[in-house]
Amino acid sequence: MPGRASNVNRAETSETRPAPFVITTKLIITKIEPDSPINYLKVNDIIVEAGKRRIKSASQLNNLVNTALKSQNKTILIAIFNNQNQKRYIGVKLD
Repeated sequence: MPGRASNVNRAETSETRPAPFVITTKLIITKIEPDSPINYLKVNDIIVEAGKRRIKSASQLNNLVNTALKSQNKTILIAIFNNQNQKRYIGVKLD
């Protein structure tokens, strides 16, 4: 299932979209695969947390997703800012 984790989010650290508050790093969703468990999110949504941890890089997010995939629960909680700068917490089922 490692390929599945890469489909969860293809994100990059970027300063092109302002966040509603000062954060030093963020992941902006730049592409969402059709079979991704987060395919209801939008390009340009900002991921700021996953698994109750601040996300600093795409590789950190992938590591958290891979850990969740190995767990019995196979879910992860993410926090995003949508295009209206509203913070949302979303439970994502990974299998």
